[in-house]
Amino acid sequence: MRRCFALLVALSVTLVGSTVSAQHAFNLGPDFSGGIGDSFAVASTFDTVEIAQGWSFGICHDVTLLTLDTAVEGATTLTVNEGGPPGFLQINFEDGGVTMGVVISFLGLDTLPVDTGHEILDLTYTAIAETPVVDMVDVPTEICYCSTLGDPPVASVIVVGGASLPPVTTCAAVTIAPPPPIFIDLQCVGDVSDVTLDWTTQDTPPFQYMTVHRDGVLIEFIDNPTGETSFSLFDDVDIFPGESYAYSIIGVFFETP
Repeated sequence: MRRCFALLVALSVTLVGSTVSAQHAFNLGPDFSGGIGDSFAVASTFDTVEIAQGWSFGICHDVTLLTLDTAVEGATTLTVNEGGPPGFLQINFEDGGVTMGVVISFLGLDTLPVDTGHEILDLTYTAIAETPVVDMVDVPTEICYCSTLGDPPVASVIVVGGASLPPVTTCAAVTIAPPPPIFIDLQCVGDVSDVTLDWTTQDTPPFQYMTVHRDGVLIEFIDNPTGETSFSLFDDVDIFPGESYAYSIIGVFFETP
């Protein structure tokens, strides 16, 4: 007789699903790359995943590298409340940035709809780079949302259903290029009754004119309309034997916008 055995195996399976909750997003951009003295624009925009009733935030920057020049309402802010500005709007300039607080409608008559690219705040900055750039390398920095400005500090949140929700945030990257190398290589040759000055300058940008100084006093103005870079054309004869003199050359050029 043959017997057949069946082995029953019970398996318990748990299905694990992963879900990602969509979040409101505060964005800053575009990124900027330029030189010291350049001005540029940055926009604060929102992406909303729920109808919002208001918002607040701070935007911080490095004061040794950037100056905040202006901060004005964006197109969405100006029309968010039945085609007009919000019921409450406050923009404050702070040391190191700016804060904004908005209540769209105290009566709840209008809200910020679900959408991307809401234009909230328009800003302009100037690159100043007080930090030395003696190494002649690019200086990176960022403009970012923050919750450290103001007294008390203004939190970066969006208001949904009466609750303040923290968004995800994106910074604007800024790269400040060092100034072009500018030099004047000056050589002085003294004789019994005169001093001959020879100097060379950089090719780019060429100096439009130069001034010659003896002991800090202007003694000659040299126009340079053709952008010459090598000079051996100045003899200082108004000197006295046995005296010591210090000479300096100042070159001037005009940047093209």
